[in-house]
Amino acid sequence: MINNEIKKRIEQINSGQVPEGYKKEFGFIIPKDWELAKLKNYFNRLTEKNIANNQNVLTISAQKGLINQEQYYKRTVASENKSNYFLIKKGDFAYNKSYSTGYAYGTIKKLKFYDTGIVSPLYICFRPNKNNECPDFFEHYFNANLFNSEINAIAQEGARNHGLLNIGINDFFNTNIINPQPKEQQQIAEILSTCDQVIELKENLLTEKQKQKKWLMQNLLTGKIRVRALAGKWKETKLGKVCETFSGGTPDRSKKDYYANGTIPWIKSGDLNQKIVRNVNEYITEEAYNKSSAKIVEPEDILLALYGATAGVIAISKIKAAINQAVLCIKISEKIKNNFLFYYLEYKMNETIETYTQGGQPNFNARIIKNLSIKVPKIDEQEAIAEILSTADKELDLLQKEIDEYKQLKKSLMQLLLTGVVRVNKLEINNKIQQKLEVLVC
Repeated sequence: MINNEIKKRIEQINSGQVPEGYKKEFGFIIPKDWELAKLKNYFNRLTEKNIANNQNVLTISAQKGLINQEQYYKRTVASENKSNYFLIKKGDFAYNKSYSTGYAYGTIKKLKFYDTGIVSPLYICFRPNKNNECPDFFEHYFNANLFNSEINAIAQEGARNHGLLNIGINDFFNTNIINPQPKEQQQIAEILSTCDQVIELKENLLTEKQKQKKWLMQNLLTGKIRVRALAGKWKETKLGKVCETFSGGTPDRSKKDYYANGTIPWIKSGDLNQKIVRNVNEYITEEAYNKSSAKIVEPEDILLALYGATAGVIAISKIKAAINQAVLCIKISEKIKNNFLFYYLEYKMNETIETYTQGGQPNFNARIIKNLSIKVPKIDEQEAIAEILSTADKELDLLQKEIDEYKQLKKSLMQLLLTGVVRVNKLEINNKIQQKLEVLVC
């Protein structure tokens, strides 16, 4: 899609130059046949109150859009009296002025999943008016955060105690938006919407594959389904009788030289999300290791996060590295295969995690893990079970990789198409991309 002419154009725009066929207005570099418009010219503010006592309280999620508050938070955080809330309908937009990590200027989302709903009176709500021929274009425009520069320009110094940006209503509706011709808006929206459909289909498939793996674990790891008909009975034992366990300690964080230019890989509990730890981004020095109670784990050791946000997460280390007290190392014996135990513990943690949850987060220790009761088949059945579950994991990883690639493709297309850097009506976007997306949707 990116030919040399487009690459040159991107370089010019990034350096502040105006390429041939483009113009610069109010800091925006856009095609000459596009225009800048005021938000108020294409959207009307909504201030309708909830006099009908609608109870579908919505909140804005940067990832999921406008979603039912109880579904999102697993509880209701709205005030009991909701008569002051704004009523919005499917197709309307709402702006949450709250800033959060990765969304310093708040988030604008379109109501897509419900016919009606109510939002906090702190939101700014608006509806496409009769001048707006393609609201879908602006949905992608807002999702691409292209509106952030305008929000930055009108946000007043300081913020309220509740973390909202200080933005005036009139200033908000007088901001500039990029406005291509309606036909090109429609073409851009169709391409990006097709990307969304592909991503949604693959995410739905991922969910189904995850359910399939869960079913396999429930049946294979409990012996309900046998993969070796004459393999014999499973033996029940305590984990501590077939494995050695230990954790370490953290070198003094106040000594920055302990962590600068280190030579010993440092595995944190967050690194266990990789499932297979092949690399880390933090190292400690030999001095730090010698002056702390950090412990070294070897390749093929199983690691378990004991507490914190990742409590209960299991991984296999493929490197020699140091761990602290938040990570438990489980060294296997000859009686059990590490791949089998990895999946067995993953299943066991999912089944028992609520039992060890305190204050909203799970909290394990070495004694709990060593006392876990496990059932172990013979080695050949362990290997067969691990192979089946490993194949399921490979399918999940491949599908997740495809999803990430399509999300990156969409992100790139948004930045190029919504700003006019690449033109769809001039056939600068490769038709093969659109055709490929449409085939995947069908």
